[in-house]
Amino acid sequence: MCSNPIYFILLLLLALGAETTNFKENCRAALNRGRTVIENHVPAILHEEMARVRRKIDQRMEEMFKAEVGFC
Repeated sequence: MCSNPIYFILLLLLALGAETTNFKENCRAALNRGRTVIENHVPAILHEEMARVRRKIDQRMEEMFKAEVGFC
């Protein structure tokens, strides 16, 4: 279980997007929806940390899709 509720929300949104046919676009859309919710409800001091996390997630998502790993 995730110790940080922000990560849990992002993972949940990612899992919901994974059930449809266009996986990559839905993953990105789910992450963007989660980011919007978080950015609208957290203090400004946390935005810098979220930007760092966002860059890391984007980088890992790109690496995952470039690796051409098959999804079941």
